[in-house]
Amino acid sequence: MDRTNVDRTKCPLISPVSGVDFPKAVVRPLANGAILHELPFCEEEIVRVDCLFKAGSVHQSHLLEASFAGQLLNEGTSRHSSAEVAEMLDSYGAMLNVSVSYENACVTLHSLKRHLEPMLRLLSEIITDPLYGEKEFVTYLNKRKQQYLIQQEKVTTLASRNMNAALYGPKSLYGTVAQLSDYDQLNVAWIRDFHRKRYVMRGCDIILSGKVDDAVRRVMEQTLGSIQTTDPAPLPDSIYEWNELNKTYCFHEKAESVQSAIYMGRKVMSAKDPRFHQFSVLNTLLGGYFGSRLMMNIREEKGYTYGIGSYLLTQPQSGRFIISTQTATQFVEPTLAEIEKELKKLRETPVSEDELNEVRSYMLGENARVVDGSFSFVDAYISFLALGVEGNEFYKESSRSILSVTSKDLMELANQYFDRSQFCVSVAGKKVEE
Repeated sequence: MDRTNVDRTKCPLISPVSGVDFPKAVVRPLANGAILHELPFCEEEIVRVDCLFKAGSVHQSHLLEASFAGQLLNEGTSRHSSAEVAEMLDSYGAMLNVSVSYENACVTLHSLKRHLEPMLRLLSEIITDPLYGEKEFVTYLNKRKQQYLIQQEKVTTLASRNMNAALYGPKSLYGTVAQLSDYDQLNVAWIRDFHRKRYVMRGCDIILSGKVDDAVRRVMEQTLGSIQTTDPAPLPDSIYEWNELNKTYCFHEKAESVQSAIYMGRKVMSAKDPRFHQFSVLNTLLGGYFGSRLMMNIREEKGYTYGIGSYLLTQPQSGRFIISTQTATQFVEPTLAEIEKELKKLRETPVSEDELNEVRSYMLGENARVVDGSFSFVDAYISFLALGVEGNEFYKESSRSILSVTSKDLMELANQYFDRSQFCVSVAGKKVEE
């Protein structure tokens, strides 16, 4: 394109987003029972390897052992100290990260292709033979206890935790929060036992992405694919059995806080539900982007808060719909009243076509961002894999629903899910003086 002849007095043409072409992985089993998902896509000499284990917090027998088992993985092995592991990664220009969620633990390696073999051998050693030394455990334990104390000072943390306990019940692993005493009870033996049961290769999903060719495949089979393994420990049938809503209002007093945090939530459908995408439109309309109704009303018009939003959090069997904000203590009740007013409007008044089209354009653009970037769609692929959802079909259905959903559909969903009696309101902050 000759930029010297561009007429800058005319706006470029605006075209609607047609949809997302989400890459489809090649899936095959390895010799040891691990499942390999190949996503070759780039010309750069970089390879990313993600090992997804069913080792999240819902699978633990004792609080905290899942997160400690994951985060202490790269703190040394029986053959290499934590300093040596860090030095090896640094000298080869590689990165290793471990994340632990409710459902899974994901061990992620980024490596230059030419150094992939030594890095995969190191990764295999880290996964199969972590040291879990007493010294490293105590150091990390003290760090986590300090983080816990800091988090306990935040009203957002207190309000969110109390809401989850109310939604799922205090005995559910989704609603249970570790206390300081749980940190003191934790020990290395529990962590090692959890690792032995959950970090097994049979059934582990390995996502191989980047510059993937036959040489990379061979190295994968010789390293992670050759690890001897056992079956993962069976999961209890009760891990997805959640209590019904046992509180509709929670308050945690934080007398010295400058602002109060408001969390308002309820359980909704999972991402597998055929209505999920329509509900996503409803969520975006209410509080899912800067031009949403909650932002326009409570921030722009009333000035009660710097920001307010709503969002969906999904698990394999269910999901949560959350509205959250922070505001000055004197505005807590007015803010709650305005939230309820917006929920009522969506139950009773049809959405205009102009507003719906604005939301459609925003959501289609956000969907397109998933494939913008070398590894961004890999993160999405892993999320869908953890949820048991096929990514390409998910985005096709998302685009179809965004374009076809009607005001009537949204009103029906609002009447089903925006009933105030099914929400828990959790507030943390200074008590309002009578």
